[in-house]
Amino acid sequence: MRWAAIEIKAPSDSIEAVIGILLDIGISGIEQIDGKPARLIGYHPVGDTLEPLLDKLQLRLSRLQALDIPAVGEITLRIVEEADWESAWKRYFKPLEIGQRLVILPTWERYPNPDHRLVVRLDPGMAFGTGGHPTTRLCLVALEKWAKEGDLAVDIGTGSGILALAAARLGARQVYATDIDTLPREVAAKNVILNELVRQVTVFKPEDLQQRLADDYPRRPDLVIANIIADTIIELAPIVYQTLRTGGIFIASGIVEEREPDVIRCLSDAGYELVEKMDDEMWRLLVCCKAL
Repeated sequence: MRWAAIEIKAPSDSIEAVIGILLDIGISGIEQIDGKPARLIGYHPVGDTLEPLLDKLQLRLSRLQALDIPAVGEITLRIVEEADWESAWKRYFKPLEIGQRLVILPTWERYPNPDHRLVVRLDPGMAFGTGGHPTTRLCLVALEKWAKEGDLAVDIGTGSGILALAAARLGARQVYATDIDTLPREVAAKNVILNELVRQVTVFKPEDLQQRLADDYPRRPDLVIANIIADTIIELAPIVYQTLRTGGIFIASGIVEEREPDVIRCLSDAGYELVEKMDDEMWRLLVCCKAL
């Protein structure tokens, strides 16, 4: 398959908005290369839908300045073969030891595991989530602390499935993962099989997850994790609050430092108690509890 690599250069104050636009119009597998400006690269199959998608992207980006968001650079486009993309991952994606207990292991790498870490084997394909990005690292460290044996956990915006798999390795009895896009759900489902966690981790369409949670009632999730963007976290906060059990934990990541006050205010208004904050470079993670 041939893929279009769609690249946008974005100043730091625009990164979150651009990522939100890319996800909203259906561009998966977003890669962020930090710098001044940062380079955001999204991948989309080459076909009849590509040109209309680029028109929509250009229109959405042109409206950023009207929202007091700094303008971004021009869109650049190159065509890559799937085999080339996969080869690039294999060059740069190496075993990652994160926190005290986890290691993210690409399927093509060997790892002796002298410290007996919990292994999450991963082939990210075109989906976001290898553990290398600050937002994902923050989530993995937070999960190591907050995921408990026997938890029912929900991973919103699962991407490659890395956080759902880590939650299961850390003791969650059942993990429900979801993503709005088909491609990440397919990648995540393959990684569930790869890790032999099909009894613990299930990947759902968003609407099917809602039905499953309704069927599970009165059992409610002990933990919900969302590594997405601030605007989506703000939108989801009251919904997640109603979903969680009393005393349950909501881990929210993907928040740029400029939006941290907005997200904290929203979480407080929804009824959460903020129990921990973490940061990595320009990114923030918030751990909240559904108040007793």
